[in-house]
Amino acid sequence: RRMDDIREVIAELNPILLRLEMEARGDRLRLLLEDSGEGIQDGLGARIFEPRVSTKAGDGHGWGLVIVRDTLAAFGGSIALLPGPGSLGGARFELQLRLFEKST
Repeated sequence: RRMDDIREVIAELNPILLRLEMEARGDRLRLLLEDSGEGIQDGLGARIFEPRVSTKAGDGHGWGLVIVRDTLAAFGGSIALLPGPGSLGGARFELQLRLFEKST
């Protein structure tokens, strides 16, 4: 019975699955991140990195991706929304990070 209760709770939470791929290319690290969420609505993709633009009606403030973009840029990186749903059915993002050599 306890496992049934746990399954019911998980189903009510509607968990989001994440998939992450990493690949090093020279001095860059490429991350492909996708989720099982609802994705990005048509027409919103071009504005998704603007302040106060949110996919979460009523719940979001529209600063999360702005902060991610600006933080990555400060360290020589970037983030981009990839077209179409990923293999999990949700949004797909590509992040590029600059690799630094460890100083001694």
